[in-house]
Amino acid sequence: MALYASAGMQERLIQWQDEAGADVCIVLALLYAQQNGIAVDDKTIAELEALVSPWRVSVVQPLREVRRYLKPAGLDSAEIEALRSNIKMSELAAEQHELRLLAGALSALPADLHRTEPPLPVYAKHLGAGIPRWPELTSAMKNLDRAGIVKPAEEP
Repeated sequence: MALYASAGMQERLIQWQDEAGADVCIVLALLYAQQNGIAVDDKTIAELEALVSPWRVSVVQPLREVRRYLKPAGLDSAEIEALRSNIKMSELAAEQHELRLLAGALSALPADLHRTEPPLPVYAKHLGAGIPRWPELTSAMKNLDRAGIVKPAEEP
């Protein structure tokens, strides 16, 4: 997705993940749903979370923890960096599997071009966190609104 590839967005989503418990794969899936007019509500988000949570907790998060553990300068060597790189590739493969699980679940949902709230604010409420007000994210959501796909959430 172009939004994820935009400058600084990966870091911002990882920050939201670390600070609020957001799952970047779910965020990307929700942005895909929004872009494609797929209806997503709190119940759907809870179902998506239940679908991928066991995988995330048992596979993705442990790989991430090991990769991050190996990052500090005290563990800096060619051998450790090669190991860290292999773990990172495994982590990315695990996240791709999670994205496929989410895509399969989303493909079964109906399109609803008349819903009144985009899914990211619903997800933020689900997390008990505020939705980030990053310019890139706000712009992407407004572009979807201009395309007639969704109505943006009201400003607090």
